[in-house]
Amino acid sequence: MVGWIDSGEWLEYTVDVQQSGYYNLNFRYASGNANGGGPFRILLDGKEISNAINISSTSTTNWSTFKTAQVTNLPFVEGDHILRLEFDYGEFNLGKMEFSFDRDLDYEYIVADAGQNRSIILPESSAVLDGSNTVATGTVNYQWSQIYGPSVVSFENENLVTTTVNNLEKGVYKFRLAVSSSSASDYDEVILAVNETGNQPPAITFVSPSDQSTFKEGESILLKTRVSDLDGSVNQVNFYENGNLIQELTTAPFEIDWAPGENGDYTLTAIAVDDQGLETQSDPISITVETIKQCVSSGSNAQQGSFSIGYKATIEAEFTSRQPCQKLWPACHARISSETNCVTVPLSEIT
Repeated sequence: MVGWIDSGEWLEYTVDVQQSGYYNLNFRYASGNANGGGPFRILLDGKEISNAINISSTSTTNWSTFKTAQVTNLPFVEGDHILRLEFDYGEFNLGKMEFSFDRDLDYEYIVADAGQNRSIILPESSAVLDGSNTVATGTVNYQWSQIYGPSVVSFENENLVTTTVNNLEKGVYKFRLAVSSSSASDYDEVILAVNETGNQPPAITFVSPSDQSTFKEGESILLKTRVSDLDGSVNQVNFYENGNLIQELTTAPFEIDWAPGENGDYTLTAIAVDDQGLETQSDPISITVETIKQCVSSGSNAQQGSFSIGYKATIEAEFTSRQPCQKLWPACHARISSETNCVTVPLSEIT
């Protein structure tokens, strides 16, 4: 179950569709709002395949009374896809979702497939591009093209579903397969990594925290990376602060909550290790952990009631420049300490 759904949130799933066709969705939901919730929408590979789906109220006293609703005529094409639910508004909980085949599609469709990313080992300078896993109805046309790469390649025949490219050099190439018919079109892309070892190093970058960020002492800091590997997978990420290992992670997502042991400046790095042991270090980022500035004053008078002798009150203040006391407490005479940027105020004078 997914609860506490709010406006602007979304869910994503990787789905493997075995048969093209129209599908029906039965889903469980609960809404304790008298006006119901939603709407939400269903997208497949970034394209909306449903109208706005509104949610009726299931109770006015709780959020655990579930009902079942159905959405019909959802078009799916066989193959791997990204199924996404986007919530315009929340106010409901989402339970089990079940898709069932209804009938065949009544229009022509194409799902282009340019093949898997792979490595080419030098001195090999040619490779086969294979789009034979493309799924289509009717008569289609194929068109291969080069998107980028360190050299301009030549195609044996760019209009065949399978062709050979020549003149490859060391580096990374991307190719596009465009497939079209009189009423449908689609494209897919494939990457070739050309090198001496047959293994392209992984890529890694920090998502969080941002470079030059500042945190307060005791604050938990999210360390999160984005990783990828053109011809394999990333099996491990190690986080470091000032060259010292923080933690080693061997499963995705590669992120941790970290609490620095001391205040001060830190240089953070992360190393990604792919499935063949090749490593890549991220660009370093710098953060600062600051001491929370406090000042303590003792007194015996208050606006209401009284304190015993020795009672302490803590006042926190942050300054970007030296400010006159009167801007904070016009009726008092406070003392600003240049060493701590704290304000010392006798309790009897605070109004």
